[in-house]
Amino acid sequence: MGELDDKSREFRAVVATSPPVQRRDAKGPFLEILVPAGLECRDSNDFPQLTNHRSAARETVGRASGLVINGPSVSATLCLGQADDIKPIFQRVKDGVIRHASGR
Repeated sequence: MGELDDKSREFRAVVATSPPVQRRDAKGPFLEILVPAGLECRDSNDFPQLTNHRSAARETVGRASGLVINGPSVSATLCLGQADDIKPIFQRVKDGVIRHASGR
């Protein structure tokens, strides 16, 4: 994770890499492989930052923007929201307890 801004709750992070990651869905376990070369990065791209890859309002904790492809990885600027229920997530990032982010 990059430098954290306490006021804006913004930081840079690697959000995707190409090595396979073990995932599970209703059908069972599978390997997820992201191919960064296929990603279209535009300045206007802005994506929700979710917990547990769930696309629900309550699971949206911030926004991801400024995607940059760097070889086999993708980084983004993450901005966590100011809601009270998001404060513990930002604190875990600051403490180094959460050290990885996953884009989707």
